[in-house]
Amino acid sequence: MNGQGNSGEKQEDIRFTEPQKTIAGRVIPLVEAFQRGVDKARGKALGEPKLSSCLPSWCHSIAERFAKTIFKSTIALDPKGQFDARNFGRIVGVLLRGLVFIYKEAEPLLRKEGLWEMDKEREEKIEKAMGTELVFPIVSEKVGRPVTNEDELTSVLEGEAGKRVGNLLEMVEKPLLHILGQSVRQQHQFLRGIPEGFISLLNSGGTFTGDRGRTNMYILLLMCWPEIAEMQKADRPKSRKHLLEWLEKIEGTAKEPVQLVVDEKTFYDLCDDIGLVMKQPGPPLKRG
Repeated sequence: MNGQGNSGEKQEDIRFTEPQKTIAGRVIPLVEAFQRGVDKARGKALGEPKLSSCLPSWCHSIAERFAKTIFKSTIALDPKGQFDARNFGRIVGVLLRGLVFIYKEAEPLLRKEGLWEMDKEREEKIEKAMGTELVFPIVSEKVGRPVTNEDELTSVLEGEAGKRVGNLLEMVEKPLLHILGQSVRQQHQFLRGIPEGFISLLNSGGTFTGDRGRTNMYILLLMCWPEIAEMQKADRPKSRKHLLEWLEKIEGTAKEPVQLVVDEKTFYDLCDDIGLVMKQPGPPLKRG
């Protein structure tokens, strides 16, 4: 989503005044929803949702669709206790592609969105919108000790990141040593798998390989889920047309909205597919 409109004028933007509407408040439930979507695609039994129980059902529908499209090839890499040389090559390819993204492609994307080398005023706005305090209890439960401020959070995350890197290196090292002792055919299969894995999640252009043309719209809907949920429950019902116009304004400006779809029917069909139901326009609901 664009942080500012094209003309620099104040636009009908999303707000970060409530905990659920902070960046953390939006993202934390979505992370669990995506994990549940991946687990479901892998055939794992799902318990009751915790952090994602607040999400509308259409958010979970999008997460499951991502698991079947964007993450489909990655989920298929699950070895399930068996070693496959070509599949291991694909895993290495995915990791290499991830490193390329982190060290080569991430910075230009952040610069484009104005999130690299920000001035003090913009940094303060981002800090205010983060809602970092919502992460403290989650991390505290994860690591088994209290995390009550950003310094403690940073320390814990750095330690966890170090552990993850160590575990990842160990996970890759053992199969690599195993491959060295295998036949030339097995080594060939491993090498064939690397380029396949390299483009299985992100292609050479930096976009999702499994994208069916709806990914950007899905992401926009997910990041605006608190506002959309409010529209769905409003006393003065909002229509899908109103929702589409609102989304186009926050992606552009009130005077220069961005056209997100070729025609409205495309958006309505997408809403039908994920179960995003908006009420027809009408008078406010009568109470009493």
